[in-house]
Amino acid sequence: MSNEFVFRVIRLELPKNSLCVVGLAIVLFIATLGLIAPLIAKDPYETNMAERLKPPSLEHHLGRINWVETCFRELFTVREHL
Repeated sequence: MSNEFVFRVIRLELPKNSLCVVGLAIVLFIATLGLIAPLIAKDPYETNMAERLKPPSLEHHLGRINWVETCFRELFTVREHL
């Protein structure tokens, strides 16, 4: 099979299969997020511990504790003990 044949089949047959198009869109979306993730994410080493443990205020109603990190830590601790 030549490369021209493969590209022609992809170009002509792919749009006819909607499930394949949706799957390709999802894969491209995840790949794009992976490429731009370093631009979006903050540096984990820049955490100010004194600022992180402040009590609740008008800006942060539940305080500054990272609830997602705390929940995952508890979840995996329970899994290790089972």
